[in-house]
Amino acid sequence: MSVWARCALALSLVVLAACGQRAPTFEERFRPAYHFTPARNWMNDPNGLVYHNGVYHLFFQHNPRGDRWGNLSWGHAVSRDLVNWRELGVAMPERDVMIFSGSAVIDAANASGFSSSNAPAMVAFYTGHDPRDGAESQYLAYSLDEGRSWTQYDGNPIIERPGIGQFRDPKVFWHAATQRWVMVLVHSGEQRIAIYTSDNMRAWREASVFGPGGLTGGPWETPDLFELPIEGGGSRWVLSVGVTGQAGLSAGSGVQYFVGTFDGERFIADDGAPVGVVRWVDYGSDFYAPQTWSGIPAEDGRRIWIAWMANTRHAEDVPTSPWRGMMTIPRELRLVERGGRYELVQAPVRELESLRRDVVVQEAATIAEGESALTAITALGGAMELDVALRPASTGETGLVFAYGTETRLRIGYDARIGHVFVDRSEGGAFDRDSFRRRHYAPVPLEGGVARLRIFLDHSSVEVFADDGARVISDAIFPDGGLRSVSLYATGAGGELVSLSAWRMAAMERD
Repeated sequence: MSVWARCALALSLVVLAACGQRAPTFEERFRPAYHFTPARNWMNDPNGLVYHNGVYHLFFQHNPRGDRWGNLSWGHAVSRDLVNWRELGVAMPERDVMIFSGSAVIDAANASGFSSSNAPAMVAFYTGHDPRDGAESQYLAYSLDEGRSWTQYDGNPIIERPGIGQFRDPKVFWHAATQRWVMVLVHSGEQRIAIYTSDNMRAWREASVFGPGGLTGGPWETPDLFELPIEGGGSRWVLSVGVTGQAGLSAGSGVQYFVGTFDGERFIADDGAPVGVVRWVDYGSDFYAPQTWSGIPAEDGRRIWIAWMANTRHAEDVPTSPWRGMMTIPRELRLVERGGRYELVQAPVRELESLRRDVVVQEAATIAEGESALTAITALGGAMELDVALRPASTGETGLVFAYGTETRLRIGYDARIGHVFVDRSEGGAFDRDSFRRRHYAPVPLEGGVARLRIFLDHSSVEVFADDGARVISDAIFPDGGLRSVSLYATGAGGELVSLSAWRMAAMERD
């Protein structure tokens, strides 16, 4: 631990003690081993994701005063490898407006005029939410010290819509072909996305509006627009948008995406974006408000994002303390062509492999009806990665069951009756709510009769990547006790375990 980190930690402990609060141990019940959580208090959307000078910056919606939504400010964490994170504290505190979601870029060419002779400005764009009347406008701030401190632009707000609420979540990026800055943000209740352009980041012009389309059952939020290479050649643009309210696969919140073209001013979806035709980013309950990092070098070549691993329907009530809120693992994005259209594919970033320990390789075997214990894999503990290939039975379910405590059973497998991979968290747990105890499905075709699953299990989450990452299910879990056993199971005859490798996942470093 650096001298700076030791001093910061000592100061935080003194403050907590003075306030009568217990310092976080990072070994609390449900504290994940390798998913980012704040030390304490509320966290939701990732904000201001930017890479600069070898460091990934993760800003996030944060309530520094409590563990429920409110007093929204930007928290800040940094990492050199997307795996180990150091939390730096509150970057932008709530002032006369709440600091709602937004994005950040590095102004290397000093288009804004905010850069100094010593450093390019890190420029942040966010929605200022007035708690008195709900009005929302877009604000700008800049930092000359790697995001540690911020200066508010004296011309704020830079985009104002007086009297209109739910006008928010600016995502800004540089569009090389037109040599301009582009901003996408939502008219949330209208299910529309406005596209703005600027030469200097301070003055913005509305160029076009997209939507409504796809899922329109609730307000739209947190858009992102980015170009992705197509496997085999070429590229397309992807527009992602969160949908909340009584919407989504979980009847709470979810994320849909559109694929199309973008000329610097207008996004046109390949399929015309018909209302009711929905393309899901994730088929689980707990994946929301994803944002991609800006500034990743061309020599790296990856487009990477992270999301808030929660659902707006139950996020304030999950049984964690002294923090509430978690991020997914970071994921690399690409496009593949299937059946005459382009599909978004996600893969866990390769850096996560640095956390692998104690590999266990299970021999191929017939899966008998009932359950068969996997003792060596159970010994890895509650934080693990599994790479599984199953040949499902012709009828019924074939998969894995993770037993916890006295009553919790998490099932992950393939249901041959409907051709879907599933995650089932309906059996027991410490969070007793009907909207939470559900099974989530994703349609997955078998490849040569085999279902291949990559599973990331942590103390309070599971993320399952299937169909080469074209289908993902992300769910929070809150077992009623520690992991007791891992077993193969089948409800029909004829299933086979083709291969299974599992690793214990080490805990992230936090300083």
